[in-house]
Amino acid sequence: MLKDVTLKNSITRFQMLRSSWVDDRVRANDQLRQLPTQIKAITEDIAKQEQDVKAVKDEEKFAMTVNGVPLTERPAAGDAILEAIKKGQFNQDIAQYRGLEVKVQDMGPQAGYKLVVYNPASGQEYALTLSLTRT
Repeated sequence: MLKDVTLKNSITRFQMLRSSWVDDRVRANDQLRQLPTQIKAITEDIAKQEQDVKAVKDEEKFAMTVNGVPLTERPAAGDAILEAIKKGQFNQDIAQYRGLEVKVQDMGPQAGYKLVVYNPASGQEYALTLSLTRT
């Protein structure tokens, strides 16, 4: 009887291992089928991001428009964006920089603010968390 119980337990254990192996194999095959689509999407994203980098890197002279005011100095543009944050201008376009749209999102008292730069031409969005003291 002991041998019978031991064998039944072994069979059950091997059946569970086989079932797990089959599940893993099905999951791996699904992932394998999705890879070409994922590779294509990632390749397209890389190409878009490279275009965005070129657009920003080709900068000869700094120029940004914040709330309709053209600015040619980085510190002045930063101050204007900070002023927009103080005024509570969130989730709306507050600035344009070389064809990119800039907006600020309020992430709450603990998280601070997120500066979001969006390129309508490529559809790419970039975000930067700002750690500013709330006043």
